[in-house]
Amino acid sequence: MNEINTHIHEMIHFDIIRLIKGGEGITFCDGKAFFIANVLPGETGTAEIFEEKPRFGRARVVERFTSSPDRRTDDSCPFANQCDGCGFRTPTHDSALRYKAQPIYDEIAKAAKIDLPPYELYPVPNDSKRQRIRLHWTNQGCGFFARLSHSIIAASACVAIDNHLRLCAKWLEENTTIAQHIKTPFHIDVQIDLDDDGNAYAAFKPIVQGDKSGTHRSGKRSNQATNKCSNQAANKRSQTEDATNRASANLSSSINSLIEEISQKAFDEKIFLGIVTPHATYGETMISSTTPAPSTFDAPSTFDAISTLSASELPCTTTFRRVGDFSQALPRANAIIHALLAQFLDDAIRTATHPLTAADLFAGSGNLTFRIATKLPRVAAYELFCAPNAFQRGVEYNANAFCPNAHPTLDLFDLNAGLPEAAKTADIIVCDPARNGLSPQLTRDICHASARFIFYVSCEASSLARDLVTLKSQFTVEKIAFIDMFPETPHVETIAILKRI
Repeated sequence: MNEINTHIHEMIHFDIIRLIKGGEGITFCDGKAFFIANVLPGETGTAEIFEEKPRFGRARVVERFTSSPDRRTDDSCPFANQCDGCGFRTPTHDSALRYKAQPIYDEIAKAAKIDLPPYELYPVPNDSKRQRIRLHWTNQGCGFFARLSHSIIAASACVAIDNHLRLCAKWLEENTTIAQHIKTPFHIDVQIDLDDDGNAYAAFKPIVQGDKSGTHRSGKRSNQATNKCSNQAANKRSQTEDATNRASANLSSSINSLIEEISQKAFDEKIFLGIVTPHATYGETMISSTTPAPSTFDAPSTFDAISTLSASELPCTTTFRRVGDFSQALPRANAIIHALLAQFLDDAIRTATHPLTAADLFAGSGNLTFRIATKLPRVAAYELFCAPNAFQRGVEYNANAFCPNAHPTLDLFDLNAGLPEAAKTADIIVCDPARNGLSPQLTRDICHASARFIFYVSCEASSLARDLVTLKSQFTVEKIAFIDMFPETPHVETIAILKRI
């Protein structure tokens, strides 16, 4: 077993070669790689080792000798080097996406063992603020986790989120003190979303710690004495498990009571317009999100590259979703995805010899489905976790934006089991999966389906690269683009456009 030495105080000299995925810089000392946060390529200095393994280690900057011209000098965040809510505020806004994209691009090419076309970058305006946050409520309070720890940092000080989200975070910080009497460690996930009008909604979900008791079972014994000892041990273990289960049930009950208490108070004080808890709902349970046309933004440097994506101005589309369901965190970045998708569809339509059909996999509440319907009349959405009434509400709301005779449909289907039969004849596949990407069966099915084009939206480079290993047997990557969906973080949204060979 490789033990981690976390009590190292040795100083090393660093000369940052490049950044890796995640935003850390890499340097070498005595042949060993060390990863350092809050640095940029070309910077030098000294750092203190705080974690060391046989093949690599981590260190923190003590003194910087040279600084990159791309280093941010006016950071207004009081926790820039501590908080894991962002984690990548080191570079200037104009250079950040380039630094994030390059290691992700390299990882995809290397892991998938394919040649990729030059990438395209789509930043967002400097004043873009996130409309969704996820907080952690523990014994320490409610906020973001600090980097590489579970210490809580106040989200009310965050400069990367909408001001209304900061007010909600402040209220939670002041009111989650109702849990002070609980001494047993607990963890509650709190997701807060804003709708088009700036109203806040919250979803509270207890995070259950894995119960590792009772996972080791005795093997067979060869004599009575051993069997007797084994039975005694089993009885004792059973009693311990019963006590653990009772304690867990009591903690669960206390946590649920806490959630209902704070939810009722937050709703009464109109902090949230709607709240979903494990056992109750408060107020509105549906959120609307409108993706605006890129042309409505006053940010020429960002949108010059997509100003000619469509012959006509893109209509706005609106989705409806249940409180707590997934949504893109940044409407402005989501608008770029829509613009790229519109361009992709226009290109496909121009070269088509027959009316095209599309299948939207992992469609959610119709974020991309409704955009496709503005171009193609026949589009089917597939999603297991979507509320059908939310999807239908979106169909009715966006009817005027759809092309003539377009009637998007929704099929509740578990895509991990493979591609639905009806989707196997689609000309175009659009997919926006979760971080774990496509299942092996789904990628194989897509390879053997009729689709000539794939529009793949990914938030995780490693799963995209893994899927490309299979897809490359039938498809080539024609375009790859990175969108700054998560400003100030090391994460990006990746768009890969594939064409059948």
